[in-house]
Amino acid sequence: MSVRSRKREHYRRILGRSNSVLLQSRSAKKCCIQGWKAIRRDVRRVFGADSAMAWEWFITPAMALNNQSPVDLVVAGDLQLVRDHLTKLEYGVYM
Repeated sequence: MSVRSRKREHYRRILGRSNSVLLQSRSAKKCCIQGWKAIRRDVRRVFGADSAMAWEWFITPAMALNNQSPVDLVVAGDLQLVRDHLTKLEYGVYM
């Protein structure tokens, strides 16, 4: 499965959740978009130009995030956990 088809599949899963209570209000959608922009900047800082590796990290559940993927936490609005995780990855701190 190519990276592009994995992206499409993951977006389908996210958009399927968009009908949930979490993203029904306009303010929640706006918060999610703003959060993605903030996380995207941090992801580029850590992973550089390797967009395939960054995408894999973004959609893969991490033990440090209680076996949740960063994209799930961004959609849920828990940006600080993802930022902390990125900082730990950047500086090589593993707990």
